[in-house]
Amino acid sequence: MDSKQHEHVEDLSAIEDTTQPSYLAGESLRRFRFFPLEREKRQGDRFLMLWLTCQLYAADVSRKGRVRRARRDLCRFFEQRELTSALEEAGEFRAEILEDAIFDSASVYLTICRDDENYGRKFFGIVKMKSQDRENKIIAEVYRGILPLLAAMQDFPLRVVMARAIHTACQEVLPQRAPSIEAVFAAFLSGNERAQQLLGGEIPEASCEK
Repeated sequence: MDSKQHEHVEDLSAIEDTTQPSYLAGESLRRFRFFPLEREKRQGDRFLMLWLTCQLYAADVSRKGRVRRARRDLCRFFEQRELTSALEEAGEFRAEILEDAIFDSASVYLTICRDDENYGRKFFGIVKMKSQDRENKIIAEVYRGILPLLAAMQDFPLRVVMARAIHTACQEVLPQRAPSIEAVFAAFLSGNERAQQLLGGEIPEASCEK
């Protein structure tokens, strides 16, 4: 999968009010999140690692070891010194700018999945998937992989923000698949108390403390 930053976030200043206190407070976080790529005009996006990590471990959520390793790797991401320092600098806007970055990166991730031909290949990468097959793969990955993985991480506070972010992104990136998304989302919630808790209630303070 192409981990480059998607075009719609290449210049956030073009779509945001750069005079707002929250924007100014998030400058350090943006410097951490976006980084130059060698021989490329676009920038890389470190926050895509959140979703690539989930994709890696979501194949078998029934195995507790995989859930623990996923939590460990996600916590390591959020514990990076540059990121924690950027959030400290943001002060009262800390939660807001972190949530915005997570939501935006979820949209970028699914947009790349939708548009990247390498994501939508089968038979060892030889045959391209049709658009609808690729969309089906995205929906399955979100509602049968990533969300169940996050629901299983009961001691990972940021699971709530990430779950809402990927659910919202799927609806926005694949609006034409709304009926299918609603059906698989309902199936995910049905009789699943952890799933219902995951996408309801208040978002807790971000922390990876054990």
